[in-house]
Amino acid sequence: MNTRMVSVFALLLLPGCADLTVRDTQVVWTNDIKLVPSTIANVGLRTSVPTTVYFDGDENPVSAVRPQVVANLDALAPGQSVVRVADFSSLARPGNAFLVNVRTICVRVDPKNLVGES
Repeated sequence: MNTRMVSVFALLLLPGCADLTVRDTQVVWTNDIKLVPSTIANVGLRTSVPTTVYFDGDENPVSAVRPQVVANLDALAPGQSVVRVADFSSLARPGNAFLVNVRTICVRVDPKNLVGES
């Protein structure tokens, strides 16, 4: 069997992987309410392992401490999704201008690569 045939044959035998993705992120940002609900989905073929979701506030100008909310994410079966809500309200302080400098929110799922993804 040539190398190409072996490679194709190996690909056919692989059972697939989990594939976590961020969907439907909303930002509700007022003087008093600072919420970011985000849907995390497993669009892969296997159940994921538990991991972490990071919600990072990108500021301009940047304050001394970057606003970040961390949420745990349980294992997700293929096709399953879950909503995680980051509440930044408790992070609003004079040192970060009460978060008025936040321009965007970056949602990262499994940045430490604990989930074997496709």
